[in-house]
Amino acid sequence: MEITLDIKISTLSSCHIMYDKNFLHFILKSKLLTIVFYVVTSVFLQESDFKEINVTGIVTDKETHKPVPNAEVFLQCEYHVDFENNGYEKITVFTDSLGRYSVTFKRGFNVESAAKSSSHNPYRIYNKLSFDSLTINFELEKIIHNSALKTLMYVDSFDEVLDEDSPKFPFLRIQIPSLDTTAILDTNNITTYGFDIATMQMNNDTNECDFWFVPGNQDKEPNVIRANATGGIFPVYETDINSSFFFELNEAPVKGYQNEIYLTGKEEGFFVLARDKRFYAKIILHKWKIDNSGPDKNDKYTKQYGLNFSCIAQSNGTRNLHFSREQLNLSDFVIDGRWR
Repeated sequence: MEITLDIKISTLSSCHIMYDKNFLHFILKSKLLTIVFYVVTSVFLQESDFKEINVTGIVTDKETHKPVPNAEVFLQCEYHVDFENNGYEKITVFTDSLGRYSVTFKRGFNVESAAKSSSHNPYRIYNKLSFDSLTINFELEKIIHNSALKTLMYVDSFDEVLDEDSPKFPFLRIQIPSLDTTAILDTNNITTYGFDIATMQMNNDTNECDFWFVPGNQDKEPNVIRANATGGIFPVYETDINSSFFFELNEAPVKGYQNEIYLTGKEEGFFVLARDKRFYAKIILHKWKIDNSGPDKNDKYTKQYGLNFSCIAQSNGTRNLHFSREQLNLSDFVIDGRWR
């Protein structure tokens, strides 16, 4: 028995290819092999998880090295469900009078954790398992209350339901309009939205901003951030941070500020010396780049490139940028990318 199939090839001509029943058997067999491969691989992945994982540790004060009793510790263990999906077992415990804790997970291959106390800032640690036991110790920094601090938090923007066109929405970006009602972009008329630390607002007048994206003249995501000539920016990279830029490097540097920085993708953010040289700020960049297009409020096609961010600024002229969030949910701190 033979079957003839008509197919189209790149030259748009048709041809005849002869397949016998053995080929069809091969196709069916291949599908079956794919299913078998999926099942076997899923089982193998599940079996590769460590079983009965014991995690222990102690929480101490970073300065005094004394144990922190009743500290909250959140841990989640990632495990394989099948070839495509993973699951998480989550546990929250509190330390004993000696700052100790201990938990056991059923199975898994990766443990993410964080700890805090009523008087200490949170700290998180990520571990890929090599054995079925793991020690995770935390050294927590004491909370330093900072009443003069001003904040504009991207992590809170969803709760406040701010429109991205609001000057209070932390969205550093360039905006490229269309030439007319079509989608043809006018790259000679790009608007850049910078940030003014004094008012904690976005502004498209760079004379009233402390930093902004250099727009260029093309349909391309910007990668240079410029500071006002009388201020400066000081980049902070992933290698400078152990847990979270929000709670680390809490004093702005005295010198080393630059007029421009070129983004490499490895930045956690940067410090800012405002153009009046009175305010210092910490900018925490969100990792997800924004690249969207569509009609604006006037139904005119527009394209935007940019980054969301959070700002922690000092209003009293000092370099003190100590930040605290006592009601921070540790699960959010571990999982939510906006806290990274």
